[in-house]
Amino acid sequence: MPKWLKASEVRFNASACIEDRSWTRVLADAKSGAMPWFKTGGLGSLKVANHLGVWACFSDHACLSAIGASATDRMCYVFDQIYSRFRPWGLNSELELC
Repeated sequence: MPKWLKASEVRFNASACIEDRSWTRVLADAKSGAMPWFKTGGLGSLKVANHLGVWACFSDHACLSAIGASATDRMCYVFDQIYSRFRPWGLNSELELC
């Protein structure tokens, strides 16, 4: 696990910060409008081949209130292809992804 992501998992260890939806479910929810706001993109130079390649940010995520972040911020995750799960990365206000 890259250091930049490992540190984030320690910071965002509240149970509300777990994003347990599958990638397929997230895309279906985004397409149907069931998710208020969602954006995704590639990791570029941070990509780890066949492991970490994309990020996703969510508005109105339970993690925001759990860690005391602004309700207008977005919680961002990296999708781990090996374990088929989202790993917490950080707040959009810090990462400036979207």
